[in-house]
Amino acid sequence: MTTDVITPAEAWEEVERRRIDISPSRSTSEFCASVSEPKFAVGWGSEPLEAVANLLQRLGRETAEQVKEVAHG
Repeated sequence: MTTDVITPAEAWEEVERRRIDISPSRSTSEFCASVSEPKFAVGWGSEPLEAVANLLQRLGRETAEQVKEVAHG
């Protein structure tokens, strides 16, 4: 298993490109990063950058699963 490292600068580029919203949660001490395109997804973290990283990781995982389904479909 390999791990890709996303730099803070790359993460910020994705925030701007995907129009990711980052906001503190009212009910917890965490931050929420969300995007609505191509579909709604969220990432949580104790820091804004951690929330963005978790969101990008989730989007990457979902994209990889979709590619695998299409390839085997």
